[in-house]
Amino acid sequence: MPDTTSKKLRPNPSKTVVTAFHLNNKEANRELTVHFCGDTIRNSKLPVYLGITLDRAFIFKAHLQKVAAKIKTRNSLINKLAGTIWGSSTHILRTLTLALTYSVAEYCAPVWEGSQHCSLIDVQLRKALRKITDTVTRTNNQWLPVLANIEPPHLRRQNYVLREKERISKYPDLPIHEDGLENPKLKSRKPFLMRTNEIVDTKKLIPDTWQEEWARKKTWGRLNHTRTRQGRCKDLMHKWKLKNDPNCDYGEGVQSMRHIIEECSLRKYDGDLRLTVTLEEVAWLEKLDIDL
Repeated sequence: MPDTTSKKLRPNPSKTVVTAFHLNNKEANRELTVHFCGDTIRNSKLPVYLGITLDRAFIFKAHLQKVAAKIKTRNSLINKLAGTIWGSSTHILRTLTLALTYSVAEYCAPVWEGSQHCSLIDVQLRKALRKITDTVTRTNNQWLPVLANIEPPHLRRQNYVLREKERISKYPDLPIHEDGLENPKLKSRKPFLMRTNEIVDTKKLIPDTWQEEWARKKTWGRLNHTRTRQGRCKDLMHKWKLKNDPNCDYGEGVQSMRHIIEECSLRKYDGDLRLTVTLEEVAWLEKLDIDL
């Protein structure tokens, strides 16, 4: 135990807790016996340090549940300012959301960015974006950041991680440079520097991650249209009264989804569309001159 009297520090055992961080579920309820200043330190399964609720396995579920509850409370305040007849403008609601909601949601984001429970926060943030954009519930989630002009939450968290790495790189003597990669505290958890390296490599391959996500979602949508035979072909567009002519552009009969995929001499796919996605199918969709 370090000497605190020489530095004029007064330890308070009643405010001190002890926690063991490990992945052994059999020892999850085991308590440690630690004596400090003549008192027995109490055990805590969820200690709080600098506003972050820690847990035994570093999954940060308890912390993210607390943050989601805070965001829900602040969303209710924004809801009172977003009336249908009266209320603040979109610009003011966006500023308030960034100041009240996102500031809480992104506090110490580099610590828990790799957690699998980040969706607890994303759900509440999407509710705030719906109030800013005044969209209905059926609006797709990927549209909300675009309409609100706010970067998606997971990309914002990744940017915070990269900023933190830049700060750490200025101090090469910090222990994180050794313990973060060579000696991870929990073997099944990716250390901070390892996660930052993965984010950097991804951004090198895909500079505009947001645009790439949109492209992938568009490709998956078109693949589903081809498999279900329900897409924006002239035959269906004519039935929906959006086109005047249901025939193919090249005079080969009615332009149905089956005609485009199997019969059209210039557009058909040379192969069988399967449930598993292949690179040939994606390349064929990208070369099509019509958007299915």
